[in-house]
Amino acid sequence: MRAIHWFRRDLRLSDNLALDAALREADEVICLFVLDPRLTTGGEVSTPRLAFMYSCLEKLAANLEKYGGQLIIRQGDPAQEVERLLRESETSALYFNRDYSPFARHRDQKIEQEFTTKGFTVKTFKDLVLFEKDELLTGTGGIYTVFTPYKKRWLERVGQERPARFETDYAKLRLQSETARNLKSLPLPESGIEGDPWYLPAGEEEAHKRLKAWAGAKVTQSLTRIEGYNEKRDFPASDGTSRLSPFLRFGAVSVRQCYRAAINARERAGRVAEKDGIDTWVSELVWRDFYYQILWNFPHVVKGAYQKKYDALDWENNPAGLAAWKEGRTGYPLVDAGMRQLNQENWMHNRLRMVTASFLVKDLLINWQIGEKYFWEKLVDGDIAANNGGWQWSASTGTDAQPYFRIFSPVSQSQRFDPEGEFIKKYLPELAKVPTKYIHEPWTMPLALQIHLGCVIGKDYPTPIVDHKFARERTLTAFKSIKG
Repeated sequence: MRAIHWFRRDLRLSDNLALDAALREADEVICLFVLDPRLTTGGEVSTPRLAFMYSCLEKLAANLEKYGGQLIIRQGDPAQEVERLLRESETSALYFNRDYSPFARHRDQKIEQEFTTKGFTVKTFKDLVLFEKDELLTGTGGIYTVFTPYKKRWLERVGQERPARFETDYAKLRLQSETARNLKSLPLPESGIEGDPWYLPAGEEEAHKRLKAWAGAKVTQSLTRIEGYNEKRDFPASDGTSRLSPFLRFGAVSVRQCYRAAINARERAGRVAEKDGIDTWVSELVWRDFYYQILWNFPHVVKGAYQKKYDALDWENNPAGLAAWKEGRTGYPLVDAGMRQLNQENWMHNRLRMVTASFLVKDLLINWQIGEKYFWEKLVDGDIAANNGGWQWSASTGTDAQPYFRIFSPVSQSQRFDPEGEFIKKYLPELAKVPTKYIHEPWTMPLALQIHLGCVIGKDYPTPIVDHKFARERTLTAFKSIKG
């Protein structure tokens, strides 16, 4: 039997469940990737995210060639292109890993139904997450909509069903038949990215290199990076996060590989503090699964609030405020530094994602969906489940039990998580000479000092575009007006 493995969000050879199954069950495996114009063109497409994907595909193609295989690239409607290749290659079976967005579900359900009717064998696998759909249920058989009990159940199950390692035999990737060797493939598009951004090179080898650097064995007596995660993760000036999110987004590394690396690090760890850091990082993997199962079971979240009553909120129409937020000139240094990091690097530290989102929604009272869209257009690790879940958490419209009066103070967040202003000064060079005493509220500097430093507030750096105390009360009033 000849089979096709359709790569989508699993751009790697190792620890790939659908690919492994195809190689075990078929005599020859053809590898395919389809460039869908609906996902690669248009105003909302992130150029950095596409560049990362193209880099992953380039590395994947090179790895396949090592085994005598080939990555077939096609462009167009996936259903049409997959069926065309099935017929061209005289293949009867299609293997792929499942995806969970409403768009992907509709596409895949249509393909499964139509292809099965036409006599093809279609096999799908859980690969993107550790637990999917409704695998974890409450005691009454319901869907978890609060994170803490979900996490407890997740940890119980993963402890009982620790992801097993498996060795894949890549021999069947070698294209032996003339039919397979003569299949046509398109060249990969150019990335469109100049320079050397931190997230390139991409691909499987780079992912494993970064995972090892994050959770590998100690080389000194100090904490490994993952062991220090609990202490450093909220401070954007420190290199305290893994930055593996783009690699997970496109499956250059699997969530199982990440979990195993974390557990191996935990087994090597001695002190409680070391284990606390590792456990906190594992919690981020739990959040990832949590948001995917919310997306699957409550697909309306992609178009509106999880708590539907909040779709009736009376949002502000504030183009000037929105522009200031996007450009990093709100007058609140940590907010502006976060937005400039996003604009410059197409990535943002997780604490700052919360701070900037809270400011847009709770200080400017601008619809969270506008911010969600902007992040989607910018982020190299843009993931529909995590992006939507994070924005709804910050907006208090999502599943999280915290009420709407959780409103971050941009000054307090700045004082707490960038106390010396190190991160602020990196991304706001106009504030580089401002003393630490004033870095979080530069508008409080005496005018004479502003002139002396060459940083006049309102000229060289903006005054705050909104008073936080006023904004907080306005937001409370808006949320309180919603009944239900």
